Parts: sequence; structure tokens; C-alpha cells
Amino acid sequence: MRLGLGKLPSALVVFIHFEILFWLNAVTISTVNADQCHLVAHGGSDGMLNPPTNGGHKPGDSEATSTTSQNGEGSSTTASPTPSPTIQPFDYSNDKIRGVNLGGWLVLEPWITPSVFERTGNTDIVDEYTLGELMDRADAERLLLDHWESWITEDDFIAIREAGLNHVRIPLGYWSVPLTSDDTSESTSPDPYIPGAWTYLLRGLTWARKHGIHTIVDIHGAPLSQNGYDNSGQRTGSPRWALDSAAIARTVDTVRYIAENLGGMIDVLELLNEPAGFRGDDWASAIRQYWLDGYDAVRDAAGSEIKIMIGDAFLGVNVSALNHFRIANDLG
Repeated sequence: MRLGLGKLPSALVVFIHFEILFWLNAVTISTVNADQCHLVAHGGSDGMLNPPTNGGHKPGDSEATSTTSQNGEGSSTTASPTPSPTIQPFDYSNDKIRGVNLGGWLVLEPWITPSVFERTGNTDIVDEYTLGELMDRADAERLLLDHWESWITEDDFIAIREAGLNHVRIPLGYWSVPLTSDDTSESTSPDPYIPGAWTYLLRGLTWARKHGIHTIVDIHGAPLSQNGYDNSGQRTGSPRWALDSAAIARTVDTVRYIAENLGGMIDVLELLNEPAGFRGDDWASAIRQYWLDGYDAVRDAAGSEIKIMIGDAFLGVNVSALNHFRIANDLG
């Protein structure tokens, strides 16, 4: 489906919410700017929970700098990027995305990975929030490590390419992004979530680059939950993300961090998955403002190197945030 929305902000990708059934889906995304970032991939990680030594870098950098954190504490490390094959720019104005969602890998969802939850032996564990809250920490870390190591491997990227697909979408929870106090004025604690998936995100991006696959990374879970669904990390009847300015600010800082540190490794950054605009005008208004602030943060951090993806917040294009969407002077 091609989106006929008239003039759109330069380098903005507009994403109309869709559910991905099982593994495969094919969508077309329209954008005004067909320029594509030049990806720079990095070496694989050691697969441990320890933070990665290389957080990515922008094209042209001779070194990659990564700010890492665990339990809210951070330190800086540097590493040189490894040589990688070239990948042809993707023409988002004319070519079709034929992609697969790597769901259930870096953000657990019970309907995708029921066996992971069954292994906990606790029926009260229904999402990653309760996993970190109710399970022994060491046992939960081992469970997650085993899952991250085995759910998606390089063989999957080879199979994706051989199937004729050209994109993968990688959902990521905010708690897996290693913000430090230098990156945000808000809390950097991931509690009760268990961090560590950032390492595997880097590994996945490296595999994608190696096998000529373009990447979409999305914030699948935001602080205090943006929709109350387990795919946000926390299943709750009272999500509070849109009602809490600190939660929104931390999410803006999170997409900024990703743009700064992975700007040369990803093609498209989705600002937030499925925010619940249907919960009321206060939610719809907060989501509209977040699209603006998130867009500005990514552009300030990475220029036009990354395409930006947003959703309709379940409101439909004609009545959603897009009606009032203004980014700088792009729309006039």
C-alpha cells in the first residue's frame, strides 16, 4: 500500500500501523527524500550481559565511541570499526519494502514466545516487567541470555536474504538502551527490567549489514508503557507514559541516543510502537508533541542520515497526529 498523504517532511517516513502475522509481511513506505544513509557496521559481541564495547558511529568517523551503562552507571569505551561490505542505498520513494519483523527477540511477547514464559514456572510473569520483578535475578539473566543467543542467529539473516526480503524490523525496549547521566536528565535506571539486549541489537545490525539487508529499529516499549500491552514491556490497565513528562522526555533522549550511536548502522528509526492515542485527547496531544520532539532529536543527532517512522496512534490517518503534524518549515 502506498500512502498518498501529499507533501511530507523531508526524510520522514510515515508508517501506517500494521500487525505482522507470524513472520513475513510486505509493505511499501513512501518518503520524499530518497537519499539513504551509508551504513557502517561493527564486529559482533561476545554475547554476554556486559555492555558492548562499541556503540556504533556516524559515517566518516575513524573510531566508534560507545557510552555504556549497567544499573544506571556509565563509562565510555572506544573501538575501531571492522571492515564491512557495501550495501546499496534503498530508494524508499520507488521501491517496495519486503520485510520481516524480528518479533519476540529483544522484547518478549507471550504470544510469540510462550515457552520462555513457561520456563519461569510462574503464571504471574506475563511480560518483561514482571520477569524482572518476580524472578530471581540470576535465573532471569540466564533465561534471557539463552533466548537472545538462540531466537535469532546469523542463519536467520541468511535465510531472510535468500527468501528475497530486503528489510528487517528489530523491536527494542527503552530499558535496553544504555543511557547514562550524560545522555539524559531523567532517571537512567532500567529497573525492574533486565538490560543486556543492546549487545544483541549490535550483533543483529552487523549481520544485516553483512548480508545486504536494510534495517528498521523501533522503540517497542517506553517508560510507564505507551499502550498497556505486553509488547510494550508492561501489561497494565493503567499505562501512564503520555501522562508523565519525565517518561516522555526519557523516550526522546532514548531515540536521540540511538541516532547518535547507531546513525551509521540503521536505515529507519521508528520513534514509538503503537502509542494508545485512543485513550483520550491528552494522549493524542502528547503523542503529537512527541512525534515533533522525537523528530527534532533525531535530526539534531544524525541529520538526514536516518529515515524516521511514525504511526497513526490507532486514530487513523485522517484524524490522527498527522493532521497537525508540523516539523520546522517542512510542510509550510
